[in-house]
Amino acid sequence: MAPKDMTPDKEWQITSKKTKVVPTRLPPRTSVRLALPKHGAFDKGYLPNWTLETFRVDRQSGSTYKLLDERGEPIAGSFYPQELQSVRTDPNEEFPIERVLDRRRGDMLVKWLGYPASFNSWIPKSAVVYK
Repeated sequence: MAPKDMTPDKEWQITSKKTKVVPTRLPPRTSVRLALPKHGAFDKGYLPNWTLETFRVDRQSGSTYKLLDERGEPIAGSFYPQELQSVRTDPNEEFPIERVLDRRRGDMLVKWLGYPASFNSWIPKSAVVYK
């Protein structure tokens, strides 16, 4: 449409095409990842932008969300929808191991990649897949 053809009654056609409605509602129990903070314009681009650890949406409080970790413990703070990325989780997914902390007879104490030390766990040696 040329500018000379623009009239007030046709204005809605132009503005409705430019604005896009993005749904920001995340229902409870949705799995999400958190955005990692970038401190400046010159941060390394090869560093990840999202956490490896997944969280679950507990509830929405105004325009922010309260989250739970995988154990069901609440996460301190509230998060805006722009800081959350919805992800699909597979219960049969293999998790990468950051390092083996200890060994005993048939078990290994492992630190999971991207998870805090509170998630360290003993797993059987037979469950470890070497790649």
